Amino acid sequence: MSQNELMAVFKFNQQDLAANREGKLSAAQAARWAEAGQWSKSVTETVIPLGITLLFIIIGIVMSLNSVRPQVGILIYTVCAIFAGLVARFLSQLTRSAKLETTPTVAQAEGTAKLTDEIGYDEHSSSRRYRLEIEHYTFQLFTKAQFEALKSGERYAVYFMDDENQYIVSIEKLT
Repeated sequence: MSQNELMAVFKFNQQDLAANREGKLSAAQAARWAEAGQWSKSVTETVIPLGITLLFIIIGIVMSLNSVRPQVGILIYTVCAIFAGLVARFLSQLTRSAKLETTPTVAQAEGTAKLTDEIGYDEHSSSRRYRLEIEHYTFQLFTKAQFEALKSGERYAVYFMDDENQYIVSIEKLT
């Protein structure tokens, strides 16, 4: 398969490939990557801290209403409300600092391709899984077209996100 066909199937272009060779994402790839993570970021930055805050406030209200003396109830509610605020602040700082530390980088694997096509079963369904192995790396291929674009035994350079998921961002056939 030609490089242009690989570009079409894996959805990248020459500028992306040039940046990936240098170990970076192109501006377009970085924008796509950031856009893909917006929902999960909003959950971790907003919904979870608010949920925990509300939980502690509700606990404080219930405990204060069930206390025998009003002064103890007010004290319990105040402590729970302060604790809820501190937890929410800590979680928002944690996600903010994690955002600053995560700069996506691109790693590279070169070698002979080994393709596997398997059917995976779980308790409710089965699904077909396409995988590409190069050196000691195993990459998930998301479409049959990606699987069919590659040939076992041929040499490729695979550029992928240097994180736990190792998503392929570009690929080129080596001669």
